[in-house]
Amino acid sequence: MKNKIILTLAAVVAITAGVVGLSAFEAHIINVTAHIENALDVDTTPIAFGTVFPQEYLERNFNIALSDSFSGAGRVDDVEYKIVQKPKCKANVPGTEPLYMPVDRNTHECPQGYTAMLSLCPFLSKTTTDTNDVGVPSYYNPAGPSCAVRDGNEVATGRLSKKDGDVSDDWVVDLKVPPVAGTIAQDWPANCPTIPENDKDYGCDLWVEVTGISLTGTPTPTPPPDICSDQADVMLVLDRSGSIDNTELAVLKTASHAFVTALAPSTTGVHMGQTSFSDNGSLDLHLTDDTTSINNAIDALVNGGFTNLYEGILLANGELDNTHPHERALVPDFMVVITDGQPNRPPDDANAQALAAAQATAARAAGIQVYVVAVGVTTGPTETFLKTEIADDAAHYFSATDYSGLQTLLQNIANCND
Repeated sequence: MKNKIILTLAAVVAITAGVVGLSAFEAHIINVTAHIENALDVDTTPIAFGTVFPQEYLERNFNIALSDSFSGAGRVDDVEYKIVQKPKCKANVPGTEPLYMPVDRNTHECPQGYTAMLSLCPFLSKTTTDTNDVGVPSYYNPAGPSCAVRDGNEVATGRLSKKDGDVSDDWVVDLKVPPVAGTIAQDWPANCPTIPENDKDYGCDLWVEVTGISLTGTPTPTPPPDICSDQADVMLVLDRSGSIDNTELAVLKTASHAFVTALAPSTTGVHMGQTSFSDNGSLDLHLTDDTTSINNAIDALVNGGFTNLYEGILLANGELDNTHPHERALVPDFMVVITDGQPNRPPDDANAQALAAAQATAARAAGIQVYVVAVGVTTGPTETFLKTEIADDAAHYFSATDYSGLQTLLQNIANCND
């Protein structure tokens, strides 16, 4: 009887093993492949200005075009891209030419054994004549002469389209060589920057990054998020020009504080920062969830001077750039411009409006929603300019008769009320 039980158990094991063995012979294979190519063909020939001297002005060209494979693919039409600047890394090896490497694309740090060069980035422009593209003009304006604020984080944007026959962009990089600190002649404008050291190598890397590709069909647009979303990165762009008197400035500050309260910044919710503008623009506060810091930046505003809306938007664009350490790449971006008139600076620049409009266009190209709150602006050219060139559209344009109505209007925007 004992032997019979043992045989029965052995038989059960054999049957089970047989089922497993048969199952292993059946397989269904899905072969997944993709041939991946770049959408853009970029001229990456190094741009070497060589040994240069203060006050020299030099230009170099480079080209960005649709790649052959993108041009030949029938299902895609256009490419949107941006040109950003990042530190250039250098290693000196005795007996050899210097070695160069880009920074890590996420950390912006140099590879081991390399160090970041002194930065040339704030002194480089990126310009083009293509109306689809938005460049970054030279920091130096010879007509003034004067200089715009630059920190090297300015972003140029471009678009190429097969449908429109725009398959190649020619760009110009210019360098107006600044003087060395401590050796500045009196004809160098007081607000123009200098370089820190003489007889040194300076560098900057231009990164061309694809930001969007469209199909030949017409996709159904997805409604953009509202400023009252659970998460948002919001830059206040505040006019502090001399046309705003002390009483009006005080009301502007009170209204802006109410706007902050309505948005209720928090670690995982809304983050806010601030730029402001008069003769020049200034970055008053990086994006933060610290309500006290935000309100302190508002309180620090001082009025006076002209209206340089261009630099106010330019600096806000730099702060909302997805490569910026204070910016959250996956959170929707907003810019709220509060102003009482048209821009009339950079100094002696007839294109003050065009420069401001170009920066607003660059913001939209980068996915930033631009709101405009116009104070005391009546029907006419100024309203048209702010509504059509700066704001995204009429739905993003708001008008207050005077500063007394500003607080309610801003609170309605924060709460997404009409």
